[in-house]
Amino acid sequence: MDTRSYVIEEASKLFYENGIKAVRMDDIAVHCSMSKRTIYELFESREKLLEECTDSMMSRLNTLFDNIVSKAQNVLEEFWLIFSASFDKPKVGRLLRELNKLYPALAKKMSEKHYYQTLDQNHKKLQKGVQEGLILSQLDLDYFAVTFTNYIFGLPEAEKFVPADTKTAIMIYMRGMCTEKGREFIDKQLLKIV
Repeated sequence: MDTRSYVIEEASKLFYENGIKAVRMDDIAVHCSMSKRTIYELFESREKLLEECTDSMMSRLNTLFDNIVSKAQNVLEEFWLIFSASFDKPKVGRLLRELNKLYPALAKKMSEKHYYQTLDQNHKKLQKGVQEGLILSQLDLDYFAVTFTNYIFGLPEAEKFVPADTKTAIMIYMRGMCTEKGREFIDKQLLKIV
């Protein structure tokens, strides 16, 4: 692994564990056993390093979701597995909210790069669910794709749709968009793992 990749990996861990605001360039330099000057030679600014770290984390998260989804029987299970993985990654949502607060221009750039790609994927999954006969065809798929994507990204807008008992709320939400065939699948396969 080259030095640049090493710094991105290690800084990503620090940002993930401690939050953006808490991690200074000095902390990253000490953690990586190098001078702050070396880090600034690799990355022109803290914001540039943060951009690369965020991009790296989002790419890893997408790879994780792709691996998880490959094991699903159908689109409902795909969504459930993604939500379940999101439950296990609450720091990602916190990190994205912090990025939005501290670096809004960078957050917008990352959003444009990753959020809209995920939104498009979710919309296609919902269409696939309609074709599979699992999701009601009369639903506003744009609305459901946005709310799913907001939840996965841990965006503040998602809090409007998801109460405290998240797993139950998501299950109810998913059941509400399903056909009878979809509800039967949820009742037989997914409710046993809630």
